[in-house]
Amino acid sequence: MKRHWSKNKDEIVEEIEKLGQDEISLILARSGDPACAISIRRLFEEACDFFVEFDKPPTLQLDEGEPYCVFYQRNEQSLMRGFSLQAVRQSERFARASLPEEIFEVQRRRHPRVYTPQHSSLTCVPKNSQRLFTAQILCWQSI
Repeated sequence: MKRHWSKNKDEIVEEIEKLGQDEISLILARSGDPACAISIRRLFEEACDFFVEFDKPPTLQLDEGEPYCVFYQRNEQSLMRGFSLQAVRQSERFARASLPEEIFEVQRRRHPRVYTPQHSSLTCVPKNSQRLFTAQILCWQSI
């Protein structure tokens, strides 16, 4: 499920800069093509427009002007985020793209997972049911 995170240009610039500074690995994907890892090299302004420059594998040839999706996750506890970009120029080792217009969050479930301490109790009522279920959480293991 895709959920809006930000369309604010200043927030997007700040997020892209942090991704480069923290050397977060990004996944570049497009339907029908294999996904590959990229990293942000720098963010710069030229003629009043911002551009993202990123390292890419030498074997990867991007179709300039075509949209690609980029996904990243800061840590295991945070939701995956993503944005769309279009390459405007490339060389063998890097590519340049215009600044994304939006960053979105990607959720695998409708509601985020709730982390609980061990030995907590859980009570729930299934949808369209009058039965009450109670359980005890013995241990937590991330899937």
